[in-house]
Amino acid sequence: HGGADASAYCQRKLPDVLKQHWRAGEEENSFKEAFIAVDKKYLSKRNDDGTTALVAVYDNDNRKLWVANAGDSRAVLV
Repeated sequence: HGGADASAYCQRKLPDVLKQHWRAGEEENSFKEAFIAVDKKYLSKRNDDGTTALVAVYDNDNRKLWVANAGDSRAVLV
């Protein structure tokens, strides 16, 4: 994907951006909005390289797990 810069950027920025976009009951849209926001911000400052992403959010109080991916990353829960 053109180097490690895009993945390092997402690793640093995505957790905080996801927290800003997180809305209970709208988890799917929250993930999409956060992925798009990080992508736009990264591309506005850097070249056009990219990365995949795999994110898991666990709600300990309600014992729910949400998993989302961008690109060709996938998760398997065992």
